Amino acid sequence: MAILGPVPMHGQQVPLLASGPGGGRDRRAAGRAGGGARRAPGAAMGRKLLRSVFMKGLASVVCEAVAAGRAAGDERWIRAEVAGQLAGDGQAITDRFLTGTRTHAVRRAQEMRDTGGYLDDLGVPSEITRASEITRASEITRASEITRASEQTLVRLANLS
Repeated sequence: MAILGPVPMHGQQVPLLASGPGGGRDRRAAGRAGGGARRAPGAAMGRKLLRSVFMKGLASVVCEAVAAGRAAGDERWIRAEVAGQLAGDGQAITDRFLTGTRTHAVRRAQEMRDTGGYLDDLGVPSEITRASEITRASEITRASEITRASEQTLVRLANLS
């Protein structure tokens, strides 16, 4: 049985997911809570861990952004910005992140490098920002058409490691 949300927030309605030989026995409990039973052993935990990539990663990004906002004297503004970006059509936001990352990888890699420098200047840890810069670099290598400027940027990024 995997718990797929915060119990204090959802209480008895917390999403649950059951799998493996005991999954059928737990099917009713999971079904009432909005989850479902999967047959393969470990499938429930696999989904929980996949969700953790997003939820824990998102929490880390928000914490880093708010810490930077606080250090810059703009905490209220960055909180409102985060809330605004997370509101609305989640599928459209996901699609925009996926396509925009590939389309603008070169520019975003430089922007995140600059952002990391700004956080350094503010005295704010920038691990998530730096990881995002590396993600942009890996998107560059996947791009189907890399211009000469892009190739030069890729070389500079490779020299960072």
